Amino acid sequence: MLPAIATCMLGALAGHWLRTNYSQRRKALGLLVAGVACLGVGWVWSLAFPIIKNIWSSSFVLFAGGWSLLLLALFYWIIDIRGHKRWAFFFTVIGVNPITIYIVNRFFDFRLLGNIFIHGFVDYLGGWKPFITEVAAVTVGWLFLYFLYRRKIFLKV
Repeated sequence: MLPAIATCMLGALAGHWLRTNYSQRRKALGLLVAGVACLGVGWVWSLAFPIIKNIWSSSFVLFAGGWSLLLLALFYWIIDIRGHKRWAFFFTVIGVNPITIYIVNRFFDFRLLGNIFIHGFVDYLGGWKPFITEVAAVTVGWLFLYFLYRRKIFLKV
């Protein structure tokens, strides 16, 4: 339970940092420094307490949080600072309704729905079958979210 709380705190602190009045470059640099610091502390801490994903060890939380902060800094720099936004539309559709897709995924099997569209040829793809099956599932889920996005339907908590 404690590692999950620490992860949420890292996310909250990053969100708070992005809402400050600092310049965009300083925000990106701050995320970068925090990410490197978390990676370093997580690695050093792993010498005493190993990085174990299955139990969410504290060293794992710091290490994974560090990578998350580095990726946030990278995408903040690319999208918000450099202005390259068009390629991110796919993720925007998912990001405006993340709770919806999480809940709906519990009731509808997107993999099964995706197989409706690829059923006739997927067995001939050999080693590509699992990949194409997952792409079909993500596509069906994304199309559902896009339908909601176009109608401005957003589930909020």
